[in-house]
Amino acid sequence: MKPLVPLVAASVFLLGSAALGDQGRLEVNGPASARIWLAESPPVTSNQYAVTGQVAYEGVTGEGYLELWSQFPDGSRYFSRTLDVSGPMSRLTGSSPGRAFTLPFFLTPDSPRPTRLEVNVVLPAAGHVVVSGLRFEGDASAASPPGAWWSDRTGGWIGAAAGSAVGLLGAGIGVLCSLGRGRRTALAGLLALGVSGLGLLALGGVALALGQPYAVWYPLVLMGVLDPVLAFSLLPTARRRFEALELRRMQAQDAGA
Repeated sequence: MKPLVPLVAASVFLLGSAALGDQGRLEVNGPASARIWLAESPPVTSNQYAVTGQVAYEGVTGEGYLELWSQFPDGSRYFSRTLDVSGPMSRLTGSSPGRAFTLPFFLTPDSPRPTRLEVNVVLPAAGHVVVSGLRFEGDASAASPPGAWWSDRTGGWIGAAAGSAVGLLGAGIGVLCSLGRGRRTALAGLLALGVSGLGLLALGGVALALGQPYAVWYPLVLMGVLDPVLAFSLLPTARRRFEALELRRMQAQDAGA
């Protein structure tokens, strides 16, 4: 990913005040509506793109947000805004020492490519916002906010791989239980699944506390909840199944004797 081209001063319009600081930081004091990046004829070649970066804010009254406007050849304009309650698309309200944000946009396969992109900071009332580290990614599915452990696409692959692995493990344990073989392997597998799930849940909690994006913490939390529930609910059933089969074998041996 390449850093975004910084704005020239003339492209910033103000209702409050904004000033381009050192190291590519833009500071905005509300109330304000400040354009912080502009691209004419942007190099969009896929059906997905995104602008990512870091935002810190203090004393924001009401609900502020970042927005990405996409303008098309026919003059139509559409936007993406950070208005969620959590995650990299969460709104600006109160104070935050700094977190990652992402502004994605998705096109239909037959849609024309945008002729102009712009990113704004909108503060309806008082507040101080600092935006830094702006980046443009032509494929939003591969984009990840700065500091993210992995991208949305990678998160999808992790979720799919983990779900498939759990499904295969469950099927194998089911076969062992039905045959009455591999008791230690089956019970150890269920116990390992439950314990590893608790570890994933703890890791997901850490990711959420650190402000990691949805694609990072959600697969961890989901598997961290489902794996222990599945494992610890099946563990007693598997034990009873093996015990019943073992008792049946012993009875058969006694009857034969």
